[in-house]
Amino acid sequence: MIIEYEAPGKLEADRAKSKEQLINYIRDQARVEENFKLFLGVTLADKIAFVRYDEKEKNWLFRGPYEINRETVLRLIEAIRGLKKKKLVVEIFLKDFGQDWCNSPHS
Repeated sequence: MIIEYEAPGKLEADRAKSKEQLINYIRDQARVEENFKLFLGVTLADKIAFVRYDEKEKNWLFRGPYEINRETVLRLIEAIRGLKKKKLVVEIFLKDFGQDWCNSPHS
């Protein structure tokens, strides 16, 4: 997750700039397109906005700005929880269970 803080009113005034900044930060961290989906960009000011990569459509989604209230804070918490889920890839299984586990009789 990448969080960018803006001065009050700045997000509402220049959504395109906020979106582009978050996209650039995500690209820098992800390094390759296949990793874009692993990141969520959040801009916080007096409002909140979200940026996420849509892998299917191959484009960036910008949602907001929204008022900061109970609903948007819950949405942020859900997004954070979602980012913590593990991907279903062999390397992660091997790390969690060990290579010996895959070669044992119970595999």
